[in-house]
Amino acid sequence: MDDDDDDDDERPIEEGGAGRRYGWPLFFLATVFGAVSWTTTAAVVLELKRSLGTSVASTVEIALFTTWATSLGASLSLVVELCCGASTRGVLARLGPATSEAPPFVALYLGYMLLQGCALLLVSATVVALDSSASMVLWSAALSAAYLGAAPTRNELAGLGLIAGALLVVGGAEEALGGGDDDGALASLSADASIGVGAAFAMGALYAGTNVLYERVLTARGDAVPALALNGVVCASCFLLLTGVAYPALGAAGVLDSGWAWLGAIRGTPGMAALFPAFVASKLLWYSLETLLVKDMGAIWTAISGVALIPLLWLTELVAHYAFDAFFGVSWTTPDSWCQLAALFALVLGAVIYYGLWVVVPEPEETDAAPSPKPAAEPLISKTNP
Repeated sequence: MDDDDDDDDERPIEEGGAGRRYGWPLFFLATVFGAVSWTTTAAVVLELKRSLGTSVASTVEIALFTTWATSLGASLSLVVELCCGASTRGVLARLGPATSEAPPFVALYLGYMLLQGCALLLVSATVVALDSSASMVLWSAALSAAYLGAAPTRNELAGLGLIAGALLVVGGAEEALGGGDDDGALASLSADASIGVGAAFAMGALYAGTNVLYERVLTARGDAVPALALNGVVCASCFLLLTGVAYPALGAAGVLDSGWAWLGAIRGTPGMAALFPAFVASKLLWYSLETLLVKDMGAIWTAISGVALIPLLWLTELVAHYAFDAFFGVSWTTPDSWCQLAALFALVLGAVIYYGLWVVVPEPEETDAAPSPKPAAEPLISKTNP
């Protein structure tokens, strides 16, 4: 009975990383490798854009390729699980439950990864990270309240309000300033900023849904569904669908030259020989760490790791530009960068308030305790009757 109650009520977010074995080290590693993953993704997208151009076909090709390569890298977590498991036979025996849970994750992952590729073609990596992280925290809180019974407190709602404000600041600034960055693949279109910000918001929602569903499944099934095995099965399914269905279908429809001609064009892109292995490795590490973090600390703490990586990502891009003149670096521009800095401050402050590190709106327990001195009313009445 107690075990069942623990399973039903267990909320890793509430218990925090201190009650878990690897919570805070996982949080730190997921943050660091998340920034690495964003940086390599931006570099790959920009390198392909410079080589393949900015036509509609090239845009589809680049977004699809980054999705394909991401699913390839993340699917290797299945190999990690097989190598690190107690026995290969034991892990293989547990792939059945993981496979049975995979279908809804496959749709969410494909949508998220495709939107990421599209968003990075239209606005900078910093803007995509800011908007998607804010969206991810908001949706993680909403979905956790709906499906995990985690109703937000007044203080948490105040934090979520600041996070929503950060999202509006970035989105409004990008719209008002015409996208600001020169990263947009379709820079001649005035709708670039709106589409890019919208794609970032949508990918945050999808990734939040993925992590909340992960938390629900991994909490309910426990060790019957290994986290890395589930992540590997999901991403391997995405990889097989893209390789065996999407690319041949797009080739037959004439969107791409042929089912596999894209691979030759991408292999001939300068710099891809070095970027591709780094890209695949970063996806393996980040997605594996995020899946383990969901199991250890919950979906909302996983969302906050996405907030924590933004300063690292931004610093990396600034250093890449000013110190090394790297093509994927970004410069400090006015007023875009100031708007992004203000949004980052609001996002971090909102997260601090949401997680109770700073309580600005206390719960009404103190005020509810005040209306109890009713016995004092009787002496007053007695004085009116001599």
